[in-house]
Amino acid sequence: MDDQRPALLEVWKVLQAAESEASVPHAATHPSRPPAPTGAAGAAACGSPALRLLAATRGRLAEVELRLARQAAAHAASDRVAARPPLPMVPGLGPPPKVLIDYLDVCADEAAQQRGFDGAGAADGGGRGALLWEDRALLHASGAAAGAGVGAAGARVRAAALAAAGEALEMKALEARAAAAAADGAPGGAAAASPPDGPAAAALSQVGSAADASACRVSSCGDQAPREKEDTEASNGTAGPEGFYGHQAVCYFESALAAAAAAGDMATARRAALALARSAARRGAAAGVAEWLSVAQSAAAAAAMRETFIEAAGPSGHPEVLAWRRHAAAETGGPRLDGVPAGCGAAGFVQQADAAAAAAGVTRARLQLGPLPLLAPTLSALPPSTRVLILHHDETAGELFLVAANLPAAQPAAPAAPPGAAQAAGAGSGGRPAQGLGAGQGNKGAAAPAGEGVEVAATAEPVVASMRLSADELSDLVSDFRNYKRRLGRALVEGATQAQERAAAAAAAAAKAAAAAASTTAVAAAGRGAQPQRLAASPTGTRQSMAVHGGKAAAAAAAAAAQQQQQQPGCVPEAPLLGEEFNTEWRALVQRFEALLKPLAHLLIAALPLPLTSQQQQQQQQQQQQQQQQQQPPAPTTPPSASGSGRAPAAPAAGEGGGSSHSLLLLIDPELSPLPWEALPAVRGSCGSVGRCFSAALARHLLAPPGGAAAAAAAPAAGSAKGAATVASAAAAAAAPAEGAAVAAGVAAQPAVVNAVRLTYIVDPLHEESDAGQQHSGDYVVPLLPLLREKLLPAYGAQWQAGLVGTPPLGGAGAGAVVPADCEYAAAAAGASALLFMGVGRFLAYMSPEVLCGLDLSGCTAALIFDRASNAEAAVRQLRLDNRKPRARRALEGPTRVAMLLLLRGVRCAALTPVATTTWANAQLAAGLLRGLASEGKTLGAAAAAALQGLGQHEVQAVREAGLVVWGLPFAAAPDAGDGGKKGGRGGAARK
Repeated sequence: MDDQRPALLEVWKVLQAAESEASVPHAATHPSRPPAPTGAAGAAACGSPALRLLAATRGRLAEVELRLARQAAAHAASDRVAARPPLPMVPGLGPPPKVLIDYLDVCADEAAQQRGFDGAGAADGGGRGALLWEDRALLHASGAAAGAGVGAAGARVRAAALAAAGEALEMKALEARAAAAAADGAPGGAAAASPPDGPAAAALSQVGSAADASACRVSSCGDQAPREKEDTEASNGTAGPEGFYGHQAVCYFESALAAAAAAGDMATARRAALALARSAARRGAAAGVAEWLSVAQSAAAAAAMRETFIEAAGPSGHPEVLAWRRHAAAETGGPRLDGVPAGCGAAGFVQQADAAAAAAGVTRARLQLGPLPLLAPTLSALPPSTRVLILHHDETAGELFLVAANLPAAQPAAPAAPPGAAQAAGAGSGGRPAQGLGAGQGNKGAAAPAGEGVEVAATAEPVVASMRLSADELSDLVSDFRNYKRRLGRALVEGATQAQERAAAAAAAAAKAAAAAASTTAVAAAGRGAQPQRLAASPTGTRQSMAVHGGKAAAAAAAAAAQQQQQQPGCVPEAPLLGEEFNTEWRALVQRFEALLKPLAHLLIAALPLPLTSQQQQQQQQQQQQQQQQQQPPAPTTPPSASGSGRAPAAPAAGEGGGSSHSLLLLIDPELSPLPWEALPAVRGSCGSVGRCFSAALARHLLAPPGGAAAAAAAPAAGSAKGAATVASAAAAAAAPAEGAAVAAGVAAQPAVVNAVRLTYIVDPLHEESDAGQQHSGDYVVPLLPLLREKLLPAYGAQWQAGLVGTPPLGGAGAGAVVPADCEYAAAAAGASALLFMGVGRFLAYMSPEVLCGLDLSGCTAALIFDRASNAEAAVRQLRLDNRKPRARRALEGPTRVAMLLLLRGVRCAALTPVATTTWANAQLAAGLLRGLASEGKTLGAAAAAALQGLGQHEVQAVREAGLVVWGLPFAAAPDAGDGGKKGGRGGAARK
């Protein structure tokens, strides 16, 4: 590790000069400051811009000093060697003994303290004695937090300063722990020392109410008992330096998280949440670690989604983005209003801007963390059979965190991890030895440390583990998968074109042969017509033979036509489109991905349910049939119709499909989403339904009803009675403990519904793959508009809403396509209860991101996007357009960004195709997904898994394993036919 202290010292000197310069305007404006309002914060609460500038400068200075402290800790050994005096080498005596070296090190340390050096080589210069870099950082950060002022800008400065102060205190706690461990065997150790005095105590007293433990406590987050014990020990002075510093660091981090969440500073919120997770790991609280990791991931996802939305909205001036900017400007310090001091943020103007931002759209609500805790209310609203895996990558520390939640009470033991595989480590401050998040003592829910075959406890508590994964390793793996998908897309276009040409040539040859045979038959028939005597000799037998042969031919033709009608969607391709090398490369990439996650394999196997055997599946089906017969009275069976109106009244269990009744919800970072998590053998073989979401905060918002808490409170009493009975039932529902807690947390108590009956479709908007004469027997081309009109609409679309379909070129074949305007896309998707897109290229290459960002899709329950099935002409057109787009604009058309924008604009769940495929495979997936939703009553995740399993073996393995990804709520189901779309099936029922 290179020594960065010389460069950091130069930056430190510049920032010291900046601090002295920033103090000049603050001293000049201090006498003219308006009177401070009454309150606990005192005069510092109404800060001027000059004071905020000084606080920001001190915060930057504290950050640099923290980096210097980490560098000093990392190079402590080399500094000791450099500080030793040269020792003479006496011939025959060998190297100096260790006792002499330790004595010289102690003398050097005492001399450095007497000279007033700070231990890193920079002179103190003030004659105040030795100050470590972490002490300096604590002083500057505490001063910055005390003088940040109010408003969003002041809250951001205060949050960053409190986080820096917490890190400084955490470093001092680790130093105290090391000193206590070193003096453990000596009598009169520091285990029961009183709280420290000196610079640290002075710094803690500067913050005042900003870091008050009773005022800044965010949440207990599952570790209430350890926190109460720490509070008691810290107040009594029996915790020792380590306990005192650790307790104060937790209070600072919680204050930083609260301030950052209020100001929308998600980077600082994530930093504070990760620090709180590591602190909870040292206390051995698995629930606290899982909660804080979910908060950290939610903050990181909110920052990424906000950046994506602002970039997609474009420079045209989106109303919601303009409202955000107005709100930020108001909080920074707007014009003077009546009764409001100019330096206090113009509260009236802030309230107006806040109301405008809330009314401008639904995106802002889905970008907020919301009330804490996050994880527990979200888990309580999920179906019992849904397992939750949280995957968060800390690129700064180079760690990948895995949290397994919503586990059953009885869990089988995990197999032994390979020695040295799992590095359950959380990066400590100052380059010190990392502390594992799963290595807490006495933690029943924590994962075992690396190299130990310890059984995972059979408990419903979350299980936490981590492994080392640098940002470069993750970037290399993601790049390899993306490169494979690009090559696969080009190969599919070329292969489909060649297969279409071969099929067209074969069809032309067959037609020519059929025409020749028909002409020969006509000539023979004409010859037979010239011999009437021979026919008249046996008129009865000849007529009977002709009738028999004619009847057989008609029956054969009818059978062939019926068989062709039954096939979905057309003729089955004759052979695989690509060679086996693409499947081999895909398997190699998946195996490399699986080997990368080998340190977490024991936790994945223990957290995911075991796949059911064939005998268990039969027993489960028999039990479900028996339960249905016992619960429901006998009724005349109705043949299921194509639209799903006559399907069985009882829907299957949540996540049914794929040989397992369990579903899995992956809460993953946007950086991890390009990886095919559904293709992992542990995931693919265990769960029948897999869905993704970006964070626990977003999942909790998706679980809430569109009408908010009021709708959730009124929903249980909607159909019970009318008038006064309705009010009474609503009050009873609100008084229920479980439902009342869910409503108070903003979580819905009713299932999510995918309204596949009333679907709005946008199919082939440029008419690039809709020529009915293009399809031949044996190729992979399926005309999309004939597929819609002849297959999908008669089977499922009796009540579908017409959206937008492509128009044939006005000049005939070879002419330019009719390009729909942006307003046509907006009019087609506006007000849709469910959206279906089937096209050739990328979805946002047709509907621009600006149009999607301008839509209010809060009433849209599901978006089914089947794209990335290009042909030769469309690929050339798309390549020409991509060359004119900036890189950031092309990145918005990726599947992850599309899922982000759909969920931000109000969609509750979305099914996307992240891999390049063919129109044949997309037609199969669309038909299978709609059949599972509308006819079989499956959830969206189970229907997607069943659609993937329905693909033929001739398809590319990447498409069969990861060709359809569900974002949002995978357990959302279609409404029952008898409920009119107001009630979901059993698959999406929430746990009471």
